[in-house]
Amino acid sequence: MNEMLRRAAEMGDIEMLYRSIHNDPCILERIDQQQFVETPLHVAVSHDQILFAMEIMMLKPSFAKKLNLDGFTPLHLALQNRPQTTEMVNRLVRVDSDLVRVRGREGKTPLHCVAEEGNLEFLKMFLSLCPLSIQDVTVNNETALFVAVRNGRPEAFEILVQGLCSARRRGYKISSKILMKCNDDETNNVLHIAALTNQPQVLKIVFSYFYGIKINAKNRNGLTALDIANGQIHVNNRQVKNLLQNRWKVFPRILNGFSDYFRTRYITEERRNLLLVVAVLIVTVTYQAALSPPGGVWQGDMNFNMSKITDNNSAQIPGKTVMSNMKFVTFYWVNTLILFLTIICICLILPGYDLFLNTYMYVLLFSVVMCYVHALQFIAPPDIENAVNLAFDHMLKCSRNKNKQK
Repeated sequence: MNEMLRRAAEMGDIEMLYRSIHNDPCILERIDQQQFVETPLHVAVSHDQILFAMEIMMLKPSFAKKLNLDGFTPLHLALQNRPQTTEMVNRLVRVDSDLVRVRGREGKTPLHCVAEEGNLEFLKMFLSLCPLSIQDVTVNNETALFVAVRNGRPEAFEILVQGLCSARRRGYKISSKILMKCNDDETNNVLHIAALTNQPQVLKIVFSYFYGIKINAKNRNGLTALDIANGQIHVNNRQVKNLLQNRWKVFPRILNGFSDYFRTRYITEERRNLLLVVAVLIVTVTYQAALSPPGGVWQGDMNFNMSKITDNNSAQIPGKTVMSNMKFVTFYWVNTLILFLTIICICLILPGYDLFLNTYMYVLLFSVVMCYVHALQFIAPPDIENAVNLAFDHMLKCSRNKNKQK
């Protein structure tokens, strides 16, 4: 690169750029032919000349993927600038989102770099623009997920996991197995590193978002994550040990695991929203059937005298359904089955990224079920209600007898 072009890139002087091109029309082409070279784009990015950088990217888009003599692309240099210029990084990746996947020195992509530093803003941006970048590995076979854990960045790790789930939901074919991908040195996965560096937050994130993780996977030395945790005698890692030993007792993971399976593998975001709308409508209809049963209920005075009931009018109690016992049982068995299956469907396809919010929703759905059961009990014919009460009493007695025997 001649001195005039370099000075133009440092100063951000677009007029000087075109004077250089006027003097030598092939100047940019000759730079592009070199495999490792410092392009005017590298210089402009290093000096935070945004407009000049955009002009060069328009003239020579290939410059954005060129490595300089130190093995860095312009985007790598933009991330190294102190203070980091968000606008420069943002403009570069907006022009070409594939820049996030360009491997530089040691095979690190820009995504690896921001995961290493824990820059959450750039992580969200990169994953949004280029979801597939989460699969890329360094020369040490390390994904961005692994890099985040190795550098003690649990917040960055969670952003990456959320990006992985979001990408799968949007239809990208990314296997969750990359979460457990090992590096080449000791074949440690993220669980091994989390146990080695005492990061219980990472374990909570893994168990919250994924079901079926091979918790007993061994590294090259034949050690599981729990073996590594147990071997650290002088470290207070009780929380890590408890998570690895009792992963099913920490949170209700199984439901979230199935939810993640259905949402990310088979259901796109649009389908999930449509299914939720349909499921809510079905729950509304079936719940309404308990409040307003077919044929209605017997009418009467609130001060109904129970002592006046005879065999002929035993079923004509105000508030009880007018249906016969057989029709009531048939209708409400089917209705209840539909309600329960629909609520299970809602639980499965609800987003599983906020444990508190999901638990709150599960409590609300459980409350709806309890109200439905009580409504059925209130309108059920006396014979059915008595039979149900006897069955419950029998179950309680059996349970008490078993406890006494123990």
